Amino acid sequence: MVKKLNISANNTADTEDATKEEEHRLLGVIPNTYKDFAKSTSAHGFHWTIESSSFIRKLLWSLVVLVFVITAIITSIRISCEFIFGSGATTEVNIVHHRFPEENIPLPDVIVCDPMPWDVKKAEKQNISADLLSYIAYFIHPTHRGMNFETAMKENNLELQYQTALKKFNQNVPDLLDSVTRTCEDTIVWCQENGGKELKAEDCCKNLFDKGVYQLGGKCYSTRGKLNATTNIAAKIYGLTVAFILNEDVSFKLNLGIAPFWSITTRGLGVGLLTKVDNIFKVMMSKMMWVAPDTFSEISAKKTEMDMSSVAESYLHYKECVNEGDEKYLHMVPGYDFYTNENCGLSSFQGNIVKNLNCSVLYFPPVDGVPFCTPMQTMTALKQTTESVSAKKEFRDHCPMDCVKKSFETKLSSSKLSDGVKKMFRMAEPNFKKDFEGGIFSVYYSDLDYVQTVQHTKTIKETMAAIGGNLGLYIGASFVTLLEFIISLQHLVISFVRDLVINTH
Repeated sequence: MVKKLNISANNTADTEDATKEEEHRLLGVIPNTYKDFAKSTSAHGFHWTIESSSFIRKLLWSLVVLVFVITAIITSIRISCEFIFGSGATTEVNIVHHRFPEENIPLPDVIVCDPMPWDVKKAEKQNISADLLSYIAYFIHPTHRGMNFETAMKENNLELQYQTALKKFNQNVPDLLDSVTRTCEDTIVWCQENGGKELKAEDCCKNLFDKGVYQLGGKCYSTRGKLNATTNIAAKIYGLTVAFILNEDVSFKLNLGIAPFWSITTRGLGVGLLTKVDNIFKVMMSKMMWVAPDTFSEISAKKTEMDMSSVAESYLHYKECVNEGDEKYLHMVPGYDFYTNENCGLSSFQGNIVKNLNCSVLYFPPVDGVPFCTPMQTMTALKQTTESVSAKKEFRDHCPMDCVKKSFETKLSSSKLSDGVKKMFRMAEPNFKKDFEGGIFSVYYSDLDYVQTVQHTKTIKETMAAIGGNLGLYIGASFVTLLEFIISLQHLVISFVRDLVINTH
């Protein structure tokens, strides 16, 4: 019995020894494989971790190699993540120099907006009361209602009065507004382009400005399509100079309880600069400068350009973009002459308004067969549209971006007009009242050189080059090193499997 127990104990000990030997042999595959890799790899520093003459040097080299390997891996992961999940683009800023004197640059188009265009005498001739005129004012100032607006709407039945007045003009809202507002000639009394011939009101408006459109914030006159002057010198005398006369202060002639707050607030003239494709509504909303009464103002302009054409060439970060003048996308911006991302978004807004209220807002191109919104509907439309998540999503998802975006950087400076200049105005126009308010502004280029920002998309080739440069900098690795690592890893796996198979049998 004792003999059997001794044999069993010996067998158990032998088995445990065999197991330990097997584990030792399997674990030994790893250092052996690393030694083979370190001796033969093209990466730098690894051979010193096994061939150094002393233990201390091996330890120091091992720490150095470990730190650089970890750094190389982390930075390579960051480069990859930036390419996959980041913007996928790099930005280049260039200064485009003007070629003097052979290159002539078109002057920027100008838009002039009168925030208080109401002509009370014209309104009286049309039998339009001060209450109704105050209600009509919501066409261009559709926010911040008067204190008694809701009560007056019910008691005076202003909507019915408005519909009655509109019938006289065959349901044409712009014609109705023209009948109660000042004209271009009433506002712009003198101009001069590029140091050339001086033009008085009628000739200035006929030759340089359109008849006017109604926008959010005022009645606006634009030089787009009429201002053909060019210059090859950046100077005030080679710009556009305009003299204007403001309307009389009608804030006390409107019903303060009905009229919108902004219709009785502002005295001055709005001035903005337009590119060939700029949307007037967007310029009014975000880029308008206000010239104060009785001042001479200088508006210096400098062109800027953002070129994002390369986003259409990226595979991973592809974004569709549209070049200026591409007619293939005009169906997305009905009523506009050019496709732009802004025009597309505003067309979507107009579409939502038509869908919800069955009318179109005056600020955007009219829709065939759809009437213009009333002042009350205009207030509702703008509020609903700006709060509409679906409209913003449609703008974001369905409107391709502009390949090249041009704009103007502007700077406004003003000084007070002298009494002598105002006297000259009265001498030129005897009908001007002694206490009239007006001003002069001049638009010119401050510099004909301009800043061009170009976005270059990162390609897979560039990303691989960045990763390769990163690995080469830290550990001297290359694609050959990657193959060496794969071969060593393969050798390690095969050794493990072979030893396991042998031990099993």
